[in-house]
Formats: sequence, structure tokens, C-alpha cells
Amino acid sequence: MKVIQDTQEKRTISKTLRDIRSGTTCLFIDPLIRYALMMQLVAAIAGAQILVNTVSYVQGILGLGKVEYGWVMAAFGIGATIASITIGNSTQKIKKAFLVSLGVTLLAIALLPANFANFSFLLLLWSVAGAGQTLVNLPTQTLIADRVAVEIQGRVYGAHFAWSHLWWTFSYPLAGWIGSNFPTRTFFYGGLISFVLLIIVHLALNNSQKSTFSNGRWHEHDHLHDQEHEHDHDHSVPTISSQLHNHLHFHPTI
Repeated sequence: MKVIQDTQEKRTISKTLRDIRSGTTCLFIDPLIRYALMMQLVAAIAGAQILVNTVSYVQGILGLGKVEYGWVMAAFGIGATIASITIGNSTQKIKKAFLVSLGVTLLAIALLPANFANFSFLLLLWSVAGAGQTLVNLPTQTLIADRVAVEIQGRVYGAHFAWSHLWWTFSYPLAGWIGSNFPTRTFFYGGLISFVLLIIVHLALNNSQKSTFSNGRWHEHDHLHDQEHEHDHDHSVPTISSQLHNHLHFHPTI
């Protein structure tokens, strides 16, 4: 019984590691999903500035109270809600990569003048920032749903959850450091960093390679190499067309 249990545990661990690997591979090998994921890093840096440093700006710089701070953060949530409702019926008409880029741009634009804003203007800026955060996150989720087959969506969404939340482990300390060292220019520097990273990610990843995978889905199932499953893979996968095998691959559609 002990040997059987150990074998089952090893198989479970092996399968878990394989699922993590395939989910992460899908995130980074697909140009559109990779672009959106890296834009989420930029959005996390901008968003962390809002979540970490708003309270010190409202209560310290503006000299307001907890009620006003609550309204400012509510404006962020209201902007996110309005954006999610607005794009709910339009994501099929507008390219999701464009929406993601627009969302990051709105976040950076909202941050840049925030250190010079009064309470009313800050409400407006944070509502724009909330809309930008939704424009980054929601299209990324639907992009995965569009480009990943149902049988592997669970592991891809799991990998995406892990990676997108990893970005915040860098963003929160950065926001705290900027807030401590530049208390009167916190949002301006945060927006500047976000804009620079936005340009770098866009120039590095928004290229013609995305058109190669314009239509199709990532999936994984037992298959032979035929007209519907003709693709490249690494040396660990059998290449004999008559040999049944299983691995992650992209199935283009017309």
C-alpha cells in the first residue's frame, strides 16, 4: 500500500508540474497573450501607486479625512465598473490588444497630474484609472478564453493568475519606496515609470509576429501529424507522423 501511495503521489506531483509548465508555456509562447501579460506588469506598477499612496496624499498632502479617502477609492471602483459594463458588448468588435494598451495608457495619464490635483480633480483621475485597470484585465481574460481550448483553460488561467499576481510583488515595494522618498511627486514618478515601460513593452512585443497566430487556439490532445496537426515541437516529442503523441500546440483556423 505504501508503494502504491508513493507512486500515486509522484504521479500527482508530476502531473501538477506538467500542468504548470504547459500553462506557463502557453502564456509566454502566444504573442497576443504574452503582450497582454506584460502590459499587466505595467498596470500593476501604476495600480500599486494608487493603492499604496492615495491615503497619504489625501490625508497628508490635501489634509482631508477618511471619508474623503473612501470617496476617492470609490471613484476608482466606479470607473472600473463603468468600463466593465461598457466593453462587455464591444470586446468582439475591438481588438483586445488595443484595449489593453488603451487601459495602461489611461492609468499612466491619470497618475501624471495627480500630485497637483485637488479633491474633485482626483475623483475624476481615479475614475479614469479604474477604467484603465478594467481595460487591461478584462480583455486579457477574454483573450485567453478565445485563444485557449477548454480542456487546458484551467491550467492557463491558473498560470496567468500566478504570474499576474507576481507582478504586484515588485509593484508594491516600488510604490512604497517612491512614496517614502518622493512624497510630493509620488504619482508623477509612478506615471512616468509606467509610460516608459509601456513604450518598451509595446515596441518589443507589439510586432508583426502577432499576425502569425491571428486565428486559432492552443490545445492539447492525442494526435498524429496530418494536415490538421502539422507543427513544430521540441526534441522531446516524437516527430514520426504515424506515431500518436500529446503536447501543447497551436491549431490555426481559417
